[in-house]
Amino acid sequence: PAQLPAVQLPQDEADAAAKAGAAVASREAYHRKLEVAAARFQRKVTLTSSKGKLTFFLGTSPALKKVHVRLDGKKDVYAAGPLSTWDVGASATSWVDTAYFKLERDKIASFTLQNGKGTISVTKEGTDWKLAAGEGKLSKTEVDSLVSTLSYLSLRAPVGKKVEASHGLTQPAATLTVRLKTLPKAPASMPASAPASTQPVFETVRLRIGAKQGTAYFAKRDASPFVVTIDASSADTLVSKALADLLDKPKEGKAAKGAMPGMPGMPSLPKPTLTP
Repeated sequence: PAQLPAVQLPQDEADAAAKAGAAVASREAYHRKLEVAAARFQRKVTLTSSKGKLTFFLGTSPALKKVHVRLDGKKDVYAAGPLSTWDVGASATSWVDTAYFKLERDKIASFTLQNGKGTISVTKEGTDWKLAAGEGKLSKTEVDSLVSTLSYLSLRAPVGKKVEASHGLTQPAATLTVRLKTLPKAPASMPASAPASTQPVFETVRLRIGAKQGTAYFAKRDASPFVVTIDASSADTLVSKALADLLDKPKEGKAAKGAMPGMPGMPSLPKPTLTP
C-alpha cells in the first residue's frame, strides 16, 4: 500500500500559497540558481486530485527543514517548511510500505516451503518445531534462522498488478504457505463478567517467489494485488533450502573401546623405558 511522506504536501495552488508565505525571489534568473527551474531541479512533483493536477519544483535548502519551492508556470519562489527534498523520495520505495511480507513470529503455527529441493512442512508444538513422524529431528538454530527470514521480506520495488509470464509465478521457484494462530479478542461491548472465547483463530497466508532478475526475484502474496521484486539475499534462502539443511546433525562421539591408540579421543600408550 502507498504511504505519503510525514509532511503535508499542498493540495492546490491556493493551499500552496498559504503554506509558503512571502516569496523570496520573483525573477526567472534565480530559478536555475535555486534549482527550481523546469530544466534544473532537485524534485519535480505532480499531485493529482479531484481539483486537477498541481506541479511544483523543490530546489535548494536555505535553512534546516526548509526548501525552495516554485509552482510550475509561476515566477515566485518560496522558502517552505518544515520540508526537505529527502521527505519527497525519488524512488518508488519512498512511497510504499516496504514490509511486503511481515509476520509475527509468535503467531506462526506451521509453515510449508516448496521449492526445487522438495517440500518442508514444520509445525510448532509449544515452543518446539516438529516434522512429520519419521522425517528426523530438527535443529532449533536452523529452523529459527529460517523463520526469521520468512517472517519479514521487504520489497525492492513494486512491479504492477498484472502477472506476466516473465514473472515466473505460474510455476514458482518457491511457494511459502504459513498458518497463523491468534486468540480472539473480546469485543469492547462485551461485559467484563462474560467469559472470553479461548478458541484460536487460524489464518493462512501464501507467498510465491518467481523468476530471478539480476539480484532480485519477482514475488506475489495472495492477499496483495501487486507483483513486486524482493532482494535475492532473502529469497535465495527460500528457493534453495532443503529439508536436510534443517535437520539436527549428530555430534561426534568418543572412540569406541578397543580402538587403536592415537585416534581422536583416545589416550596414547606410555612410551617404553629402555634399560641399558
